[in-house]
Formats: sequence, C-alpha cells, structure tokens
Amino acid sequence: MKLTRILLFPLLLIVNIAMAQDCPPGDLSFINQTQMNAFLSNYPNCTEIEGNVLIKLSEVTSLSGLQNIISIGGYLDLALLDLTNLSGLDNLISIGDYLYIVIII
Repeated sequence: MKLTRILLFPLLLIVNIAMAQDCPPGDLSFINQTQMNAFLSNYPNCTEIEGNVLIKLSEVTSLSGLQNIISIGGYLDLALLDLTNLSGLDNLISIGDYLYIVIII
C-alpha cells in the first residue's frame, strides 16, 4: 500500500503541473472585454509575458484580466476608446521595450 502511495504522489504532481498553464508564448492582442476576462481565467498563474501586449481601438473597458502580470518582455501598446483608468496594471513592475498610451476622446 505504501508503495502505491509513493508512486501515485509524483504522478499526481506531474499531472497538476502539466494542467497549470503559465503564460501563452509570443505576443498578445486583445480586442474585447471577453478576451481580457478570459485571459485571467485561462492563465491564472501567468505573471510574466515574454512578448508584446497590444490593446488597440477595442471594446476593452477594464484591464483587470492583466492583474497578475508583473512584467512584459516587449512593449505595452494601449490605444483605446472605452478605457477610463489603468486599474489592472497595478502589479506591473517592468516593461522590456516601451509603453505607448493614446487616449482618444
């Protein structure tokens, strides 16, 4: 019985690690709030995005889907119509390339 538990524990650990998705590779682009919200649901352990993040002329009204992000390896490009604040980027510490914000009134 002990041998079964000893062998089963590492197997469960490997399955758990495989099921947890960190961050998607490459660049990210968001065009609506549903995509933004889904990002947090699909990648709850994602804290470091390797590529660029583009949110341009979209229907995104909240950046809350990025609340766990602490670093972006490339640029962060925000050019929005409906965004009223930058809440959701509170934990962002570093951007590897540049931050580009255009406010359209």
